[in-house]
Amino acid sequence: MDSIQMKIAKTAAKNWGQKEPETIEESLGITWDSEVAAVKGIAKTLNLDDSVVNKLVGTKDDEGKLKRDGEIYTRDTISPEVASQIKEAMKGKDKNKTILKILSTIHDSWVRNNSDNFLKPDRNKERQFVSLQLLDWEEVESDLLFLKPILEGAGIQIDEEQLKKQHELEQTEYMIDKGIFSHEDLIKHLSKGSKSYKALDGLDTKNGGNIHELLQNPEIAEKMAGQIESKVPIKSREELAVDLIKSDNPILDQIYWIETVRYDTSFNEEKCPKLNQPITLREIMLSKLIGKPYPTYILEGISDHNYNRYENELRAYFIGDENYAADQYEGHISRIKERASEENSGRKGIVSFGYDKSSNRIPGNVEITLNDLYKAGLDPKSMGWKEKTKARVNPKEMAKMGVREGLTLIDYNKVKDFFNRILDRDRNDGGKGEK
Repeated sequence: MDSIQMKIAKTAAKNWGQKEPETIEESLGITWDSEVAAVKGIAKTLNLDDSVVNKLVGTKDDEGKLKRDGEIYTRDTISPEVASQIKEAMKGKDKNKTILKILSTIHDSWVRNNSDNFLKPDRNKERQFVSLQLLDWEEVESDLLFLKPILEGAGIQIDEEQLKKQHELEQTEYMIDKGIFSHEDLIKHLSKGSKSYKALDGLDTKNGGNIHELLQNPEIAEKMAGQIESKVPIKSREELAVDLIKSDNPILDQIYWIETVRYDTSFNEEKCPKLNQPITLREIMLSKLIGKPYPTYILEGISDHNYNRYENELRAYFIGDENYAADQYEGHISRIKERASEENSGRKGIVSFGYDKSSNRIPGNVEITLNDLYKAGLDPKSMGWKEKTKARVNPKEMAKMGVREGLTLIDYNKVKDFFNRILDRDRNDGGKGEK
């Protein structure tokens, strides 16, 4: 049975068209310590102590060189002791998000250890010197190749398709957060150097000097932007909005609860309303895109004797009293319908979208006025807004929520009844929302 290291090296050799290694020594000529970087990335991201790293990669000789006597070199699986430490550190976390954080740590480490690859003659891969979120999936997979066998050796299975969907979502969110909607925006972002990507801080290359300073050269930034765009298309705000609305990525349908936990009562609630309601990730992303204050933003500039910020706290999957959540959701739907009926046409109407009956998903309701979209430079008509019939609550989805939150059967039925009454009444009333 191959060791974890041999599994890594054989996969890498196959992907890169190299001869399959037969010994550990030959495998090292393929991986070049990338497996060590993966182990260190796991430990750093999960806040595991050095003993875990030592057990996995092994001890060092008198000259400080690894003896390669750790578990990844000598075993086909990780010992139960170390595996339980890794699993415990990931417990309660979103697995795919955590794996991407580990990959980001690994990538940042590679950047800092390979600065001389920047502007290296005939290499033309300066695009690698950016945050993981600006890398295409193929590039992310190159780091995953070393990480996956280690995590799977600890009993943590990885669904690459789901991980890819999470990366795509984080990439979209990164573009929105950084304001990258055009070629010019990307160049502006890259030109900030280490201010945009901290891993570049103090990094020098023998091919030209300090990378932060080099990126302020328009020609270098232009070259780098071109490389990135050949792999990762930059989309306009309107294109991103359409993608978010039409995307079938199931992660966007996850329901959260958002609550304002710190605020100044004198602050303009038109600009930043006080919130205590359910919200889907799709709503959060779209709201961020047009500048609405639904995400967990901390907004500066609010004067008060005690504090000067406004903070929205985001909690996942109705954490807390589920019956209270159902009550709040019922009120939330009623408020949307009330506002929509006040202005059923024109720019002051509510933009509301759900899902077709066949989709079997809980609907999302975006509390965004058409005026908000126009102010953000988005044209609802060109974005293809269409009224959709809302679906009943999917029993499987409700059951999943019950397992996550430890609901009893009685609790589960109460929540289910609340949701279905709301949606039934919505259909009986015509379920009309503003296009």
